[in-house]
Amino acid sequence: MNKTKIISLITSAIILSLSITSTAGAVTITNGIDVQVDYWIGLVTPVIDMSNQSIIVNADYSENDTYIVDDTIDFDINTVNNTNRTNFIFPRSMFYSVFIVRKAEITGGLDLFRRMFPVRSFGSINVVDSMIGNNTTNMISIPLQYTITNTTYDDGEEITMHVMAMGFLPGDTVGILGGALPIIDYKSIKLNVTYV
Repeated sequence: MNKTKIISLITSAIILSLSITSTAGAVTITNGIDVQVDYWIGLVTPVIDMSNQSIIVNADYSENDTYIVDDTIDFDINTVNNTNRTNFIFPRSMFYSVFIVRKAEITGGLDLFRRMFPVRSFGSINVVDSMIGNNTTNMISIPLQYTITNTTYDDGEEITMHVMAMGFLPGDTVGILGGALPIIDYKSIKLNVTYV
């Protein structure tokens, strides 16, 4: 083989291994958020369909008997368009926020808040195609980046993921806090985490 073919094969192998590595680390949460787009105007109603579950999260050894969690949580956005429209001029979106709460470990430093709330993610996605704005998104990825002790790495832990979602233009959902805000859906999900 000549040098050009060898270099091409090596480059292809590197690109393939990088793509496999980047997709292998994500933690997939079963179910996700179901979104209905209704009426000709396009009212967006998100309903969070996730439930308590067990997950496996990647953590790498750092130093001094600590590990650094470096992974992502992915969950699906399942959209049903009931409007009989294939395209909108303006976007129809879903706003979301995700908080993860865990028990603060007794370790050195004054970063108690960051240890108790290691994930605070906000954003919005388009749920139907539109002429102004991006096309439909069918997945949300939440980065997990925090430090744990050796004991937590060995024993695992239970964390709580709080998810809120609101459509725009807003449709009606069951509502947060038993209907106090009927356009925002909220769910608290317990995640039993095993670290590897």
